[in-house]
Amino acid sequence: MSCFKLTPYKFNENIYLYPEKILPATNYDDYYVNLMEKSLPISMKKNKSVTRRSLPKIDAMLDWGVVNEGDIIVAKDRGNEGVLQANGNVLVNDEEVSM
Repeated sequence: MSCFKLTPYKFNENIYLYPEKILPATNYDDYYVNLMEKSLPISMKKNKSVTRRSLPKIDAMLDWGVVNEGDIIVAKDRGNEGVLQANGNVLVNDEEVSM
């Protein structure tokens, strides 16, 4: 199924229609966000296989409001905590470090 916008134009005594395709969009980049991106297999020691997803960068999550300056960030499998800064860095033990 498609949706078209028809614009009429009069030239001399003739009427012409200009069709413009609206849906489905020809360029999905502005409208589509892939939330279910396929996971990439990563091989580790002991021949175990885990998957890793491509997640958005912290700067994008700050812009979107998913995380905010002052949020507590906990490093996975490390137990370290840090405070998220407005520039995307984390304050850990009074030292500003990048993620």
